[in-house]
Amino acid sequence: MSVAYSDLETEIAGYLQIDTDDVDKFAIEKTVNRAQLLLLNVLPATFLMNAVKTKRLNLIENEDLQYPTDLVRTMNLWIDYAAAITATNTGRPVRIVQDMDINQAANVDLVPTTDFPLASMGAFGGWELRPIPSANVTEGLRVKYIMKLPTISATQPCILQDNLVSLLVFVATSYSATVNNYSREKSDRFWEKFMIELQMMAPKIHKRVEGSHGYLRNFVGYQELLRNPQRG
Repeated sequence: MSVAYSDLETEIAGYLQIDTDDVDKFAIEKTVNRAQLLLLNVLPATFLMNAVKTKRLNLIENEDLQYPTDLVRTMNLWIDYAAAITATNTGRPVRIVQDMDINQAANVDLVPTTDFPLASMGAFGGWELRPIPSANVTEGLRVKYIMKLPTISATQPCILQDNLVSLLVFVATSYSATVNNYSREKSDRFWEKFMIELQMMAPKIHKRVEGSHGYLRNFVGYQELLRNPQRG
């Protein structure tokens, strides 16, 4: 199923209590897409099945790896330092850590080896791998990740699952209500509507997002969230 942008726009305009001729003043197309990105970043993968993707990547001698261009967040990595990953050779699971110096292991149990590899999300634009590949290996890494969905527009409908549309609308309304300081009260009210529905759908995610309104409003769409290795 899909939802036309015009339907989303009309619903958000109604919540904002503005004329549909004024929607451009409230950046609704932009906030709808920022809201979609937020949902891709925080929701469990079970809610985002049409955004889950797997891809095989080449290992390059003495090099870390760049993210796929459509990556939002990493779910799992598997690696083989000597042979291509296939249906029968699934590779070794990679332990993913965030924002740490992976060259400085806290104890011997954390020292990465080819049998127990490690990847850090701390590098800009890619994974830091340890051990670093010592040879080129075609399709030596497999990644499962949440990918970017198409940008919602007049010609591209929203393809999120139907049960996520209300979340999208509430977040976009909250964002649009802050444009030109239109209504902080509406922004807070619709963020609260989003949080109530999120709590019913995914209580653990609700607890993680709770209290983050200002942070997510200011930074969603930038590297702070795109580099976050949350597991689905």
